[in-house]
Amino acid sequence: MSGVPPAWYGVDPGAEHEEVDDLPPPWGLGVVFAGYFGSVFLALVVASVLIAAAPSLTTGVSGVVVSSLGLWVGFGLTFLVATRSCATWRDRARAVGLRVRWTDPLVGLPAGIATQLVGVPVLYWIVFRFVEEQDVSEAAKSLISRGDGIGIVILTMVVGFGAPFMEELLFRGLLQRASVAALGPRLGVPLVAVLFGLTHFQVLQLPGLLLAGLVFGWLAHATGRLGPAIWAHVGFNLSTVAIIVSTAP
Repeated sequence: MSGVPPAWYGVDPGAEHEEVDDLPPPWGLGVVFAGYFGSVFLALVVASVLIAAAPSLTTGVSGVVVSSLGLWVGFGLTFLVATRSCATWRDRARAVGLRVRWTDPLVGLPAGIATQLVGVPVLYWIVFRFVEEQDVSEAAKSLISRGDGIGIVILTMVVGFGAPFMEELLFRGLLQRASVAALGPRLGVPLVAVLFGLTHFQVLQLPGLLLAGLVFGWLAHATGRLGPAIWAHVGFNLSTVAIIVSTAP
């Protein structure tokens, strides 16, 4: 594969090669963008099949779960293809910064919760000075209102834990590392944040998602690891679910 640093080949699987963390990503923007758009296409295909097979499921928790799984399969395949030059699974993890420390929740969770509870309201206070005010959480409230107890638990697991891990693996682990290597952090981090927001296909929620993407991206770039970004994503998503569930009639 063109642009792959030779140092990624033939690394001794038993060696303590910390220098692997400092190598450029062994993939280019092309392969990750192809995987990203392929994953979105796969999720749309899965959603279309679901609509045709069981239209009643598309508006509930089941629809979110199934479409998310389609997207995540694409993300996982992209990870496998992009890191195929790595000598070991350990090197694959290091290549995307998939390392977590016990301190990461202490940093990430407060950052994610603060972004949701403070940053997003302030941002939309500004946005609604220029456009008509709307209920930003209406779509999420509508979804949760149609779920029962088990459905809410499943949705919480998918949104609160599954999505943060898989999305950070793709966006900050693969895409941002390639973008920063090619464009530098001033362009690479915002670019991935925009793509992260657009992937959710929600125009009204886009400013908040862009803000969250910038926070996650900064944490990943500043630490060189996905741990803080994953936990920030968990805090951001779970605080959303908690607010909606606690205020539901």
